[in-house]
Amino acid sequence: MAAGKYNFIVEQGSQHEVTLRYKLSNGGYQNLTGWRARMSVKDHITDTDYVYRATSNSTLDTNYAQDFTILTQQGDDVGRFTLTIPVGTTTNFTFGQGVYDLELVDGTNVVYRLLEGKFKIKPQVSE
Repeated sequence: MAAGKYNFIVEQGSQHEVTLRYKLSNGGYQNLTGWRARMSVKDHITDTDYVYRATSNSTLDTNYAQDFTILTQQGDDVGRFTLTIPVGTTTNFTFGQGVYDLELVDGTNVVYRLLEGKFKIKPQVSE
């Protein structure tokens, strides 16, 4: 399955939080117990350096911020995970727009590329 398209718009100097849900083709939701979420952002697709990286497991994904949370996989939370980028991180974003992809990795290290798109920073006026 091809990755979906979604453009993030992050306000500099504010906490950014979004909850996502992994829906299967049969209409159900993937239980994410034992899985991890990760995202990488580059200023330009051809860059070798990252401007931001987030994960739900920084032990396995070193050099990533621990900004993803896999919710308890029960009831309405099956398939849900949350990205929370803290104020201290968004304040320090110095790029205007980058590109990203977001992946889920199951317990056997199979990677599922869920989303891709632009990662836009809306500059802060006040300090």
